[in-house]
Amino acid sequence: MAYLIDFDDPRTFPEELRQWDDDFIHKIQNAMNPLHTNLRNLDLQNEAIVSNFVKSHPNDEVVVYHCTRILDQNEYWHNGIVTGNGAGSVAEQRIRTLLMDIEVQQAKIDEILQHMYVYWNRDKGARTTAVHFFGCKNRVYVNDQINVFALNLGGETLRWVLAKIDEELYKKEPYKRLWILGTPSVIKFKVKLCNIDPLDRPKLIAEILKYYIMTFFEEMSYSIEFTGKTTGSVPPEDIISIEEIKNFIEIQEKYPEFQGFYNELKWTGVNS
Repeated sequence: MAYLIDFDDPRTFPEELRQWDDDFIHKIQNAMNPLHTNLRNLDLQNEAIVSNFVKSHPNDEVVVYHCTRILDQNEYWHNGIVTGNGAGSVAEQRIRTLLMDIEVQQAKIDEILQHMYVYWNRDKGARTTAVHFFGCKNRVYVNDQINVFALNLGGETLRWVLAKIDEELYKKEPYKRLWILGTPSVIKFKVKLCNIDPLDRPKLIAEILKYYIMTFFEEMSYSIEFTGKTTGSVPPEDIISIEEIKNFIEIQEKYPEFQGFYNELKWTGVNS
């Protein structure tokens, strides 16, 4: 049976992940008192029930989320979520075009790209060939380490580079346009287990197992939390929805550096 697992809907969780033998039940019972604390000490992602599921269900799909700032939704509906692939790639061309459009001088664009090459080469597997995701949509509202990816156009690496050049550069024109233009968004998409990084596959399936354990033994809810990455781009047909992050300005204005930063958007009612 092929599954479409939606971490926001436990009704989609595979029943076979709660078919436990006596040894497994005994292990969980020994971990109780309190289970929600000791559960962290159990190496569930290496349990046979998890590894067997991952091996036997490579084409099962999971629904996950990607956080970003979007200038034009049509680009995603037509091209999907495209990985950067480093220097000389579509990512470089997009960054150059983006900086040219906000009227950054050519010499400065070249300087910025030189810095970006360093990050791309350093983190090649993680930043140039993968799409990062998280499991439940509500995390974008309760975890600022996730919604931070929607701060600026051009992505995290561009933000790092600009901060390296000048920590206050994001407040200055024309660079501030990268934080003002576009829409902070969360993209919902589906991906096959076989197209998820091998190290992340058991991690996310183990989260379902934790959910079942907590609801069965403790009759408590369990908040699923995980992040991971794909092994390539996400095709447009796998995108399910694109939504604006609500109250994004309010979320960011908790921090002193963004108090008053978005006033021009408040006046127009954008991203409020």
